[in-house]
Amino acid sequence: ALRQRQALQNAARLNPAAARAAAYQHHPYVIRKLFLFLRPSLRYTPLSLLAAGLLLHHTLRTRQQFYLALVYLQSSKLAYILLGNAIIAMAVSTFSLLTKLFLDGGLRPNERDSIGEHIRWDVTETCLALTIFRSELDVTTAIEFLGLVILKCLHWSVELRGGHLRMTE
Repeated sequence: ALRQRQALQNAARLNPAAARAAAYQHHPYVIRKLFLFLRPSLRYTPLSLLAAGLLLHHTLRTRQQFYLALVYLQSSKLAYILLGNAIIAMAVSTFSLLTKLFLDGGLRPNERDSIGEHIRWDVTETCLALTIFRSELDVTTAIEFLGLVILKCLHWSVELRGGHLRMTE
């Protein structure tokens, strides 16, 4: 299984378009063409930002006053979900951009797996700890938590890359 995964990764590096085309063969034709049209990094973030932008446009168009639009955005569950999703998408894109910029083209597969393992346990433990204070949780706390997770991921990625560089010297 490991050799097969490595062969697929090597094939994807040599010919990314063919690897993407092979990955979506079981989907209907229209979905395949849509996925091939949109690059993997441009699927989640632009669609999330588009949905948030459409929500803001709809809110400002249907409300007569700016204050009423803000009240709607603050009280609507759909607005919370769409705007929160857009913020998370921007955080993930920022993390991806910073790792590509500062870590020589992005994360290696074992670094990605290790960060995923760290996130799985640390975020779960932190969320369980936050349930004690659930009456005091608000949007600001959620944004601070997201920032903490992004900074921890950046720290782990630099730490893993530094360990790799020390081992290869």
